[in-house]
Amino acid sequence: MLYRSVTITIGITDRYEYVKVCMDSLQKAIENCKNQDFLKNVDLVLAIEPLKPDSLVLPLLENYDCIKKTLIINSKRLGVRMNPYKVINEVFNNGSVFNLHLEDDIEYSIHLINLLEWYYNTFKNNLDEYFTYGFFNYIDKQDVSTKYKNNLNEVVVGGFHNLGWACSKNSWEEIKNIWFKDLKTSKEGVSIGWDWTLKYYIEQNNTKCLQVVYPSTKHIGVFGVHCTPSINDRFFNHIVLNNEKEVPDFKLIV
Repeated sequence: MLYRSVTITIGITDRYEYVKVCMDSLQKAIENCKNQDFLKNVDLVLAIEPLKPDSLVLPLLENYDCIKKTLIINSKRLGVRMNPYKVINEVFNNGSVFNLHLEDDIEYSIHLINLLEWYYNTFKNNLDEYFTYGFFNYIDKQDVSTKYKNNLNEVVVGGFHNLGWACSKNSWEEIKNIWFKDLKTSKEGVSIGWDWTLKYYIEQNNTKCLQVVYPSTKHIGVFGVHCTPSINDRFFNHIVLNNEKEVPDFKLIV
């Protein structure tokens, strides 16, 4: 199958409540896209882990028709490392030049697609200028009301976070070579995931990445492979999404 130039990949598991928040917020972001012509160049690809016979997830996904989508249903469970790898590899091997990867336990702001469109159209002549393009930041309610209240549309050179990130095809060719390597492990020597490996690789190589100041994604997965209620409360519960109705066009601050 041949995909369009810009793709959005999402790993889907059998967690209806999370998937519904994920897809409802994505639909709002699509509807809020200022440049609706941009959507003609975007494919949504859902990588779905095996579902229970009575699962309501698949009917839920089939009900969304706000953007062209492809459903890939895995014959066996691939897990949190292989599933994203396989679907990202799939789109880049079949036409995509710029992919945004998301997960099903993330809520998105209404400006998610506007940010994707800005990233792509601003850097489309050289998508390799930055290694990754980020959609997340640790901004809480107090930050929003004080020092960040005028930064709704700012993008800065920053670090990597797995809660919404895009990259070019060439960057992916580099990323996939280290995807399964445990460059970063826990104190006990246990693998803590592809995201920490990628973050460590970027830091060690002083690689340039972009990061939005006011987050367009928020983690909601209280129960997950690498998350517990206490971890979510500590790191993510305070995050405020950029859902301000009137946001100027994004701009890069260097």
